[in-house]
Amino acid sequence: MSQIILRPELVARVRLQVLYDVVRELVEAFSVDSPEQTASLIRKGVLEKPYFSAIHIYFLNGTGKRVGEATLQIDWNLHKVKIKSGETTYYVDPSPNKSIHEQISEIFPVLVRHVNKMKRVLGVKRTEVWYSWRREISDDEKRYQEARIELGFSAQNTRRPPDWAEARTDPLKDDDDDDDNDDIYLEYVAQSLQELRVVIKHNLRR
Repeated sequence: MSQIILRPELVARVRLQVLYDVVRELVEAFSVDSPEQTASLIRKGVLEKPYFSAIHIYFLNGTGKRVGEATLQIDWNLHKVKIKSGETTYYVDPSPNKSIHEQISEIFPVLVRHVNKMKRVLGVKRTEVWYSWRREISDDEKRYQEARIELGFSAQNTRRPPDWAEARTDPLKDDDDDDDNDDIYLEYVAQSLQELRVVIKHNLRR
């Protein structure tokens, strides 16, 4: 007797929830440290309130130098436009074996594989997650301090992102190029989730 496998019913999910799910899944897939704390901050700063304009994952080598980074940029104005134009709902497979990001775009899993290979090749030992605030928040001192307290950040932020490790010298690159530390640059925007831009930079050697 042949076995009949029924496909699970698709479920409707609002656009903000899908945006949050994709961001959370990609950050987790890029293998960050303290995943529970990071997941909580992403939920508070993306799903519950639109605080973050970008999430940065820095990939560090054994000496603590940055050999790569992945940035997830959120255009909240475009997100609002999409909502107003009626693009509010996605139908997704609720199966736990089917991630939301791979349902939104088959390119997202490709980016995850690229990052995981990069980490192995460049000897990434740990990661740090940093956050950029929306200008509406960062330009308003009162709202900025309230948001920092709400999300559990210290009142003042005096830290600087990790320095880049020395990259391979490219004789064809202009000396005035500001990106002379970055050998690889990838940028992707999914057609079905245009408010999210993923940018990946990394060196070609440790």
